[in-house]
Amino acid sequence: MVDKTLLELQLSEVEMLSSMFPDENEFKIDDPASVHEIREYIDGTVTFTPKQISFTLNITVELQNLNTVVTLLCGLPHGYPECVPKVFIRSQQLSREEQKHVNAELSDYLTGLDRGELCINQCIEWIQENIDKYITVKQSLQDKQINTHATKDKMFSRLWVHSHHIYHIVKRKNIVEWAQELELSGFSLPGKPGIICVEGESKSVSEFWTRIKHLNWKKITMKQRDDVAIETDDNLDKLRRFDKFEEKDFDVQSFGHGRDYHMNWGLVFTFLESHQCGDMFKTLLGIEGKMTKGQ
Repeated sequence: MVDKTLLELQLSEVEMLSSMFPDENEFKIDDPASVHEIREYIDGTVTFTPKQISFTLNITVELQNLNTVVTLLCGLPHGYPECVPKVFIRSQQLSREEQKHVNAELSDYLTGLDRGELCINQCIEWIQENIDKYITVKQSLQDKQINTHATKDKMFSRLWVHSHHIYHIVKRKNIVEWAQELELSGFSLPGKPGIICVEGESKSVSEFWTRIKHLNWKKITMKQRDDVAIETDDNLDKLRRFDKFEEKDFDVQSFGHGRDYHMNWGLVFTFLESHQCGDMFKTLLGIEGKMTKGQ
């Protein structure tokens, strides 16, 4: 008999990955029926042993200033996470020997982790932090991509992100530090829900989104992205609606115990209006914005 508690953990990890990688080109379950069978098995609707879940993750990493896709093939045995998941890395930029080497190292890393804990996210982080040690970027591809980027217009982007909540102090610190490191302007609103807006050079905005979506979220969604072609950095700064990036709070109210606090959304709407972004209130929250009485 298969342990239903382990299967429930597997489903929670699949749900987490689907929110981290909402694009179907990034995350794809090989056989969606396997998830349905496991849910039915947990509910007691069926008694036969369900199929194992397997999926493919396409992870974009930056190597020598170029974006390279690394594919992670994952299979979850019924005993996972009490046993090691089946994982395999491949990439067009990996030679046969490099591929053999990196998969052996990843296997050793996963074997050394504590059993009983979900570890696919740790696997992804290991790839992001270590893959450059194993891949040799082919010079012909590098030259081709450099020439391609050189012919394209520089882009300005503004990105709006909605999260189920933003509480954790480390996440909040990362959001501010990464935005400042990438020379982005905008703001973040911690609490429930959490809102993030970043704007600046397109490649920096993309890098910011790549970083934050790989953190552990209950749910995070890119609500809107606007891209504009520009010719100079002066034009880029003229398109900004915020002078810098900072964490904002507006008359925060606490409800009950712990971290359950909410913004004064009338003040948030006023803030957005003052930065010519009032229309985003409904896009982000699904309701029309109203100013707080007395304003």
